[in-house]
Amino acid sequence: MGALRRLDGLSAIDAGTKGCLAIRATVENRTVRRDAGERERFAACRHEEGFMMAT
Repeated sequence: MGALRRLDGLSAIDAGTKGCLAIRATVENRTVRRDAGERERFAACRHEEGFMMAT
Protein backbone atom coordinates (compact mmCIF):
# COMPACT_ATOMS: atom_id res chain seq x y z
CA MET A 1 0.00 0.00 0.00
CA GLY A 2 1.59 3.23 -1.09
CA ALA A 3 -0.72 5.34 1.08
CA LEU A 4 0.72 4.04 4.35
CA ARG A 5 3.66 5.91 5.82
CA ARG A 6 6.90 4.07 6.46
CA LEU A 7 10.00 5.16 8.39
CA ASP A 8 12.68 3.53 6.24
CA GLY A 9 15.93 5.40 5.64
CA LEU A 10 15.80 7.89 8.53
CA SER A 11 19.32 7.37 9.90
CA ALA A 12 20.24 11.08 9.55
CA ILE A 13 17.37 12.28 11.79
CA ASP A 14 17.83 12.70 15.56
CA ALA A 15 16.05 10.35 17.98
CA GLY A 16 13.43 12.90 19.09
CA THR A 17 12.35 13.69 15.55
CA LYS A 18 12.38 9.99 14.67
CA GLY A 19 10.09 9.29 17.66
CA CYS A 20 7.66 12.02 16.64
CA LEU A 21 7.58 10.69 13.08
CA ALA A 22 6.96 7.16 14.37
CA ILE A 23 3.96 8.36 16.40
CA ARG A 24 2.59 10.31 13.44
CA ALA A 25 3.04 7.34 11.08
CA THR A 26 1.23 5.06 13.54
CA VAL A 27 -1.70 7.46 13.86
CA GLU A 28 -1.93 7.91 10.09
CA ASN A 29 -1.70 4.15 9.40
CA ARG A 30 -4.32 3.48 12.07
CA THR A 31 -6.67 6.06 10.56
CA VAL A 32 -6.26 4.75 7.00
CA ARG A 33 -6.86 1.17 8.13
CA ARG A 34 -9.85 2.11 10.28
CA ASP A 35 -11.49 4.13 7.51
CA ALA A 36 -10.82 1.40 4.93
CA GLY A 37 -12.47 -1.22 7.16
CA GLU A 38 -9.29 -3.31 7.40
CA ARG A 39 -10.07 -4.71 10.86
CA GLU A 40 -7.12 -7.14 11.12
CA ARG A 41 -4.55 -4.57 9.97
CA PHE A 42 -6.21 -1.92 12.16
CA ALA A 43 -5.79 -4.19 15.21
CA ALA A 44 -2.07 -4.56 14.40
CA CYS A 45 -1.57 -0.84 15.19
CA ARG A 46 -2.59 -1.41 18.79
CA HIS A 47 -0.15 -2.19 21.60
CA GLU A 48 -0.72 -5.50 23.36
CA GLU A 49 -1.39 -3.80 26.71
CA GLY A 50 -3.18 -0.81 25.21
CA PHE A 51 -6.84 0.09 25.42
CA MET A 52 -9.08 2.55 23.65
CA MET A 53 -11.15 5.23 25.33
CA ALA A 54 -13.86 7.32 23.76
CA THR A 55 -15.21 10.62 25.01
